[in-house]
Amino acid sequence: MMDNIQMQKICDDFFNKEMNQKNLSEIEKMSLEEFEKYQQYFYKNLVDNVTIHLRNFIAEIRGDYSFDSDEQDPLDVKNMRGVVKKLHKIIDENVQKYFIKNLIVQKKNQELQALNMEKQRVREMTVEIEGQKYLAIDKIDVYWCGWESDTSAWLIEKDGAKKIVVSNHGQAMIADRDFLENKLEEYRKVMQDTQRFLDILES
Repeated sequence: MMDNIQMQKICDDFFNKEMNQKNLSEIEKMSLEEFEKYQQYFYKNLVDNVTIHLRNFIAEIRGDYSFDSDEQDPLDVKNMRGVVKKLHKIIDENVQKYFIKNLIVQKKNQELQALNMEKQRVREMTVEIEGQKYLAIDKIDVYWCGWESDTSAWLIEKDGAKKIVVSNHGQAMIADRDFLENKLEEYRKVMQDTQRFLDILES
């Protein structure tokens, strides 16, 4: 039967090999794209070399048990669920200690997160008009009564001039100043009506 000492030994063997100084030096030199692919490799390698032992242990306990049957899970019958949780915890703690909390890995993850956030910002700030893409200077929310789409407006620079871009049923288009002025008037009316109800409640 698998026990905590055996699982820790499996983890030690894996992490001593995977996170040795040579590999850490290679990780440090990786580009962010390479590091992202390496993370996928790392977790697949973890499953293939560490988690597989826990899966096999669980399969051995369950035998021919089927979740579709009315029988009780052998993990509960044999009081093994607590043992499995402890073994799983050992794996998680080692991943945290030797990989996630490693300073080199942390630095790469922070850089990768910053890059992904910038990519997300560019996606959100990019608007396409008549097949031409523009990176917006700014973006605001647009509110409608009884309509759940077309909830953004962008400020772009086109032909040397600043332009307002809105969407109509998901189709981006240039709008004039009147569009925003009309929206402001709608917002004022909604605020006035809301305040009127509040005043009635307080009277």
